[in-house]
Amino acid sequence: MTTISGDVAIGGDVLSLAATTTSGDLAVEAELVEQLAIKSVSGDVSVRAALGRAAGHTFESVSGDLQLTTPNGLAIEVSGVSGAVRSDLPMRREQQSGRRTTVIGDGSVGLRVRTVSGDVIVSGPGRSPTSPRPPSLPRRPPVPDPPDLPPVPPVPPVPPVPGLPHVPVVAPPAVITLPAPATAATAAADQLSILRLLESGHIDVEEAARRLEALT
Repeated sequence: MTTISGDVAIGGDVLSLAATTTSGDLAVEAELVEQLAIKSVSGDVSVRAALGRAAGHTFESVSGDLQLTTPNGLAIEVSGVSGAVRSDLPMRREQQSGRRTTVIGDGSVGLRVRTVSGDVIVSGPGRSPTSPRPPSLPRRPPVPDPPDLPPVPPVPPVPPVPGLPHVPVVAPPAVITLPAPATAATAAADQLSILRLLESGHIDVEEAARRLEALT
């Protein structure tokens, strides 16, 4: 499943799901998801299902959250900048070889998470996530480009003064026009290009985060 900004709801008995979303939200409800592989830029993902133990599950995100409701015990390995794992179930945190792992229950199902600022929120069956999804912020309107300034009229030549020798008029130095600074619209276009590269798989989440930080 691939979407840019459309929201998607998927239901079934036994699923194997590979999904990519830019800003659209994804809701999945099933009895069993044998394999889960989701990539999200800013869209939030909700999964209510048991997870298969035979395959590894992955979630990659820039700022989108994953809300996971499952009866399984989990071993969640997180790599990224500021993403966190939250749960109302008993859990413990381990760190080995620079890797952060959060173990919930027996840790029988592995989930690898790569995120910049997205969170993973885990709850058991019959429980609701620890926090509601935050409301989306309104998008800022694009900043219009400044109007063009009128051209400067040329300076008329100065006539010579009678009785004095003629002094030639030296032309003023050429005006060098510097390139205009990047507008908000240009920055937004650059961000969109980076997000599309991430969505198409040409760059990973860490490279996308590095390029987005370079624009600020």
